[in-house]
Amino acid sequence: MDNSKKSIGVGKTVAIYCMGNKVTYYFLDENPTVEFKAIDCVNNPLVTARDRLMIAINSATEIDLTGQATAESLSGDFYFGVDGQTNFMRGAVLAPEGESILALPSSAINDTISRIAPPHQEGTGVTLTRGDVRCVVTSTALPTSTALT
Repeated sequence: MDNSKKSIGVGKTVAIYCMGNKVTYYFLDENPTVEFKAIDCVNNPLVTARDRLMIAINSATEIDLTGQATAESLSGDFYFGVDGQTNFMRGAVLAPEGESILALPSSAINDTISRIAPPHQEGTGVTLTRGDVRCVVTSTALPTSTALT
């Protein structure tokens, strides 16, 4: 990915923050292809929508049969904070020729728990409403003996 097809910030990777190791920080140090910007700019769906062909790919921990998805909590237990996911999904849908994709495994804990639920369990926060979810991609986990090359 070289960001050459972007409408704004052509050739640039834009970020709010980054965590990594020495290799990551060495790559970022004075790298002209990476720009760190304020959260109110990067997470603004109206800014995201200006980028033609914007594709937002986000993950979720669970989706219910109505299309509501959570990426933050299950049954009252919080795993992540709410960040810019909803903003990116909405911005991508508003972008000319944009698309939003929600990706998640179809199950968890060795296929014993479905991540596709009839309704969410009580206490589960809805991160994305059914109006925000356009395309869902699920997959089954690879067996542990499968080698990827």
